[in-house]
Amino acid sequence: CIRDRANEVLLSLEWNFNGSLLGGTTKDRKLRLIDPRARSTISETNTHEGSKGQKFTWLGETGLVVTSGFSSNQERQYSLWDLKNLSQPLNTKNIDNASGVLYPFFDADLGILYLAGKGDGNIRSFEFSDGDLHYNSAPDYRSTVASRAYGFYPKRAVNVMKHEVARVIKVSEKEIELSLI
Repeated sequence: CIRDRANEVLLSLEWNFNGSLLGGTTKDRKLRLIDPRARSTISETNTHEGSKGQKFTWLGETGLVVTSGFSSNQERQYSLWDLKNLSQPLNTKNIDNASGVLYPFFDADLGILYLAGKGDGNIRSFEFSDGDLHYNSAPDYRSTVASRAYGFYPKRAVNVMKHEVARVIKVSEKEIELSLI
C-alpha cells in the first residue's frame, strides 16, 4: 500500500501497539499511516526537510508518533506528531550536526525514547511526560566507537536488580558489543 501510493523507497515501517495500523516513512520525505485491512492510507504528511533518511516509531498507546530526520541545514532532529492532526508537528527539536541517521526506539513501560545515531556511538534518552519529550531526565549512553546498527533486548533480559533500564546490542565495524543503560 505504501509502495503503490509513494512509488518510493520505504525507509521505516512499524505496526502500532495493538496491530491495527502501520506507519512508515519513505524517501519522498512523507509519513504515512495505513489501515492494512482496508488497504488504504488514512493519513499522510510531509516530515523533515532534509534529503537524508528518516525514521519513525510509535509512542506506545499515547496517540503520538516520533519521526527523526534532518532539517534543511542537515541538522539531525526529531519531531513529535499527534495522530489526530498530522498537518504540523507538535514539537521539533534539533539534536546536532552529525551525518548519521537517528534510529528511534520507544520503551512504553518507562516512557523513554532512545535515539541511537548510526555512525556515532551515542544513544540519547528522552523521557516522555506531560505530552512532550524531555532531555536530560533519562540516562544517556556515550561511546567513542562508531556504530553500524543497534538492537534492543526484550524487557525480560534486563536485570532490574542491578538498576539496568535497557540492554542494547551495538554493532560496530569490528565487534558486537553489549551495552547497558
